[in-house]
Amino acid sequence: LCMVGNSRQTANSISVLDLGTRSVVQRLADSENGSITFSPDRSRAYVCEPGSQRNRVVVYDLTRRPIAVLTTIPVSGGVRYRGAMARDGHRLYVPLHDGVAIVDTDPASPTFHQEIGKRTSLIQGNSTTIFTGPIDVAITPDMRKLFIAYGENLIYPAPSSVGVMDLFNPAAPERLIPITTGGAFSMGLNLATHNRIEVSPDGTTVYVLEYGVTPMPGLVVGFQNGALICVIDALREQEIMAIPTQGFGQEEFALDRMGRNLWVPQLDLAGMGQVLRIDVDRHSATRFQATARISVDPAH
Repeated sequence: LCMVGNSRQTANSISVLDLGTRSVVQRLADSENGSITFSPDRSRAYVCEPGSQRNRVVVYDLTRRPIAVLTTIPVSGGVRYRGAMARDGHRLYVPLHDGVAIVDTDPASPTFHQEIGKRTSLIQGNSTTIFTGPIDVAITPDMRKLFIAYGENLIYPAPSSVGVMDLFNPAAPERLIPITTGGAFSMGLNLATHNRIEVSPDGTTVYVLEYGVTPMPGLVVGFQNGALICVIDALREQEIMAIPTQGFGQEEFALDRMGRNLWVPQLDLAGMGQVLRIDVDRHSATRFQATARISVDPAH
């Protein structure tokens, strides 16, 4: 099965697809969905809801057919898009407008499916909007570090920021890593948005996706080469590369299981849908280069 969030509609929902038959087998209604995070055993799905219900995570029971809501977890802030699950499945980290909520997801715990803590972030937003503050988070495989992608106000071309929290030392202050900004919304907002972050399977590299928009004088500045994907050395906590995508409208990307290719759905410079393949294999001569652009729009 595959779960797909349908957002920005009059009635947001999640479609459940059977990949064998390529058909929709269920629609989970009334979901003001952001992004979907799964427990390691794939028995539960956790959906952050950044709509009008900005302070909850909905948990779906994937062991039942049809899929049903297992519980709803209230959290102490305005929810953003994606939570990240620790590798052992015991903690879910949920980005909020002013920090990161820590949710107990250990079924053997007496506080199972409760918020048990919160880490305040250095960059914060408003609880009633989804533009600034923590937007997405990612955990290293050893569960030591939490990386945070932000929406933030800045004057382009000033650098953007990625946050790092030490999960083994809650008292340690958050650190900010400066990264290259490809562009920003102007219109008095001066807003730069990074809405997706992921750590490589070996834990050495962090990838941060910028949301890009076609340059429009007076509205948008920068993005001459499309949005950027910034690459961070996870150990040194330094940017090592900024990859131009030559595209816009990116909201998601995916690393393959071996950590060799990064796949980015986007609009090309002509506004047509494509999937960009970037080589991120550290043994490759073409590492950090775009190696394929696959059209997903019908020919005109």
